[in-house]
Amino acid sequence: VGGKIAVADNVSAHFRMDLGEGIWGLDYSFLPARPGANPFDYALDSKIEIDRAYLQIDMGTWALLAGQQYLSLGIAQVFDTNATGLVMALDYNPITVALVYATLSERASVSDEGDLDDLDGYAVNVAYAGNGFNSNVFYVKVEDGTCYDFSPWALGFNGSTKVGIVDLTGELAFLGGDSGSGELKTDYSGTQLYLGAEAPITDRLNLGAEFMYAKGTDDDEVQLTTLATWNTFSPMSNNTPMSTEFSALPQNNTAFDPFGVSGGVIAGTVYADFTVNELLSLGCKLGYFEPEDSGKLESADLFAYNMWVKYQLTSNTFLSGTYMSASADGNNGEYDAFPEDKKLLV
Repeated sequence: VGGKIAVADNVSAHFRMDLGEGIWGLDYSFLPARPGANPFDYALDSKIEIDRAYLQIDMGTWALLAGQQYLSLGIAQVFDTNATGLVMALDYNPITVALVYATLSERASVSDEGDLDDLDGYAVNVAYAGNGFNSNVFYVKVEDGTCYDFSPWALGFNGSTKVGIVDLTGELAFLGGDSGSGELKTDYSGTQLYLGAEAPITDRLNLGAEFMYAKGTDDDEVQLTTLATWNTFSPMSNNTPMSTEFSALPQNNTAFDPFGVSGGVIAGTVYADFTVNELLSLGCKLGYFEPEDSGKLESADLFAYNMWVKYQLTSNTFLSGTYMSASADGNNGEYDAFPEDKKLLV
């Protein structure tokens, strides 16, 4: 349930919430509970989760967004979060500068002392739009006030354009930073590239392809692929009607490190969608992933695919079905293989 309230000509309030009743089936996720609804059994509790609650002031040459909001940069891989924060956007047409602050974690406490200090994110995004070309340059820094001192950073370059009938998208990102100190210190690094192309071949048929590359890290480093993620960038599901609700890739493993061993990736996908008539459409996608650093995982690869069908019942209402599958092979003594993962979403 969501909505927008026009407070004045240039001021609006936005909200969105998820409502859930946990009685049916007795198995429910641990979302924020309505206070006092059932303090003894969370599985039976009713849920109210507010994920959007922000104020927007748009004055043309500048805009301010304050509150609980969705924030992302580029293809939504390096920085992708739903958080409480501030965004100040300055419009110098054709260039826009955005300054971002977000509280990424409150540590489940109202105290900001010691190990309960907040995890904060800061970002600057400079965007250019014009002459059929859009580009962004962004820098993100995360600051952790606890003794863990998680302090990563990311620098990214993103662009999109159209050549003939083909829409092209690309992003190159570098990540680094560290956490802890002394013998407990961990160094992070990451270099990742995304290229995407999509074209309408006919009025009914669209074809697309993607290429992903991420460099594996040295043995004394941990690969970093994101500073904050809400799982928006999901190559093996973003072509489906329900988009990122589910993914054919194993849960919690990013497309830039799908094996979870800091081995990077070399990957490619191809996909198609076909409009049968005004009401019926269908599509599919194939993806192949292998680690860039074969020394981290010998003879490993992952194959994933999805198939979907969508029927438009009426305006703003559709019925869809999506089937997803992923399977991997490989072994080096410590790693055998992913269990085959299959999902059906209706």
